[in-house]
Amino acid sequence: MREVLNSTHGPVLADDRGNVLDYYLPSETAHRQVLGTFFFAYKDPVTGAHLTGRAAYAAAVRAHYFSVIMLEFWDTARTDGDIEGYLEANVGYQLIATIPYRATGQHGNVMIWVRRERR
Repeated sequence: MREVLNSTHGPVLADDRGNVLDYYLPSETAHRQVLGTFFFAYKDPVTGAHLTGRAAYAAAVRAHYFSVIMLEFWDTARTDGDIEGYLEANVGYQLIATIPYRATGQHGNVMIWVRRERR
């Protein structure tokens, strides 16, 4: 993630509002807006509508708002699954890593997407 964060600019969406990123990569996240998957509000640039929750995540992904998206499918697994669906339906992001994890009786994959550069 250090390399990813150092090579991208813009807001980051990460489970737990990036607590893992803040802990392990504090200098890389200190000057970045890191948003989480528990709550998100977004103003749709096309419609001007103020959105929250799943509608906000969907609109933000469509608008390529986030530079990096890191999902763990743990505490907010349902929301993460919805966001994964928005990402798979959007050519604006590329899945760059799927990293297996095992912690406190849980196991799964951390998935990392990066916004594709517009040409």
